[in-house]
Amino acid sequence: VAAAALLCAPAQAQRRREPPREWDVTLGAAVASRPSFEGSDRSIVRPLPFVTVRWRDTISLGEGGLSVTAHLRNFRFGGGLTIDPGRKDHSSGGVFESGDDRLKGLGTIRASPGVRAFASTRLSLFNVEASAVKSLNHGMTGSLGLSAPLPLGKKLILMPHVRATWADGQYMQTYFGVSPAQAGASIFPR
Repeated sequence: VAAAALLCAPAQAQRRREPPREWDVTLGAAVASRPSFEGSDRSIVRPLPFVTVRWRDTISLGEGGLSVTAHLRNFRFGGGLTIDPGRKDHSSGGVFESGDDRLKGLGTIRASPGVRAFASTRLSLFNVEASAVKSLNHGMTGSLGLSAPLPLGKKLILMPHVRATWADGQYMQTYFGVSPAQAGASIFPR
């Protein structure tokens, strides 16, 4: 990958940067394999549609919620409002929901609004991003990610992406803690 990045860097540098459009709408689809709930040893595979609407490359509505973005050369940063979707205590089969019947007795974790700060930059062929989210009810998480767009045609891009996430004690207690009452009503120990 490093050799390909070095060989392709001159071609990338020669591209002309187009001015941002007034409105930009991105539609896409993916197949996601993820745990049935955070910490689960069982995975579920679901289709994952996504839509992003962006105005003047400044205000957007998409996966991360409602965001305002500023630009400084090759650096993007901003903030916005987001939703922590929570978790069901049963399997729902929903595309955007997580849950598992093994969680019965732990209770449903309700969705919670939050605020988000983020920054990203492009290093050669790679996009590097960092973000922090403070949920009103569930605690705080931070993430660091790396992706590499691979053009498959003029309008089709494959985007492999890896991300690591950190969470504070409140978030960990909300999603992974088991109280004595929950231990009595579920299959999990305190």
